[in-house]
Amino acid sequence: MIAIGYARISKKGDEKSVSIDVQRQQIGQYCDRQGFDLAHVVVHDGVSGTKRHRFAVLDEAVKEFRPSCVVYYAQDRIARDVGLMDYLKTLTKRGIDVHEASAGKVDLKSADGRMLVNIRSA
Repeated sequence: MIAIGYARISKKGDEKSVSIDVQRQQIGQYCDRQGFDLAHVVVHDGVSGTKRHRFAVLDEAVKEFRPSCVVYYAQDRIARDVGLMDYLKTLTKRGIDVHEASAGKVDLKSADGRMLVNIRSA
């Protein structure tokens, strides 16, 4: 199964953030444990979690690599707003599973799973 990863920090060199290197490492280890072939990692260094253009960059990677799943380090790294659910739904409608390296496959099919994503995004 082909996977692409997504890693982001809000501020370049922010000591409080989990570094891009650590996020990449955790995504890679998760993919190894799951048997995924990590083809590419989209990296946003210094991009706010509320900037919607980051989804366009991720979509370009999805078009190029045609993954079966997208893996991100933690939900707050991919987005920090309730608009995340809309984006994740577009991925699943395209047959792409979503995984969080720190928690596993993201449940977007059940009401409880979607509620959890929305609560964590708020």
